[in-house]
Amino acid sequence: MFGALRKKTVLYTWVVIFSVVLLIPALTNFYILNRVKRTLRSETESKNQYVLNLIQKNCDNMLEDADRAAKQLAKNELAIRIADEPLSAAVRYDAARLSTAMEQTVGGVYLKDTFLYFPQSDLIVTKEGVWESRRFFDSHRDFGESYDAWMQKIKSYRAPYGDCAVRRLR
Repeated sequence: MFGALRKKTVLYTWVVIFSVVLLIPALTNFYILNRVKRTLRSETESKNQYVLNLIQKNCDNMLEDADRAAKQLAKNELAIRIADEPLSAAVRYDAARLSTAMEQTVGGVYLKDTFLYFPQSDLIVTKEGVWESRRFFDSHRDFGESYDAWMQKIKSYRAPYGDCAVRRLR
């Protein structure tokens, strides 16, 4: 009878000791896992915040460059000269010179389809060249609307610097 009780006690003691021996590393691993998880989360959040700040500064710089380019183009004497004149060889020549000036002014600005529109001569000047408005629209079909709707939008647009794209700056 005592042998059976002793067997249970030895078996019980062995199970308790074995469980404690296994439980200590399991709890340690659980603690380490939680610490690593918290550290990774905080590091990821700080890196994400850093990247977001860099993107914000980059976007702010791009907008400042675009603002500077718009101010320079609004004051450009060629743009002022072309604004009220009908289409002629002299206007086309000045427009080509303005296109070169735009390449230098807007060249570093990351804007797609930056252009000036002159309604008197129906010309659009981009940094790539001089276009009649219809040819420009046909070659840049990503506007998602008809030519008439697009032209109505262009003619109704008022730029922040005296609307250099539509009317004269005087």
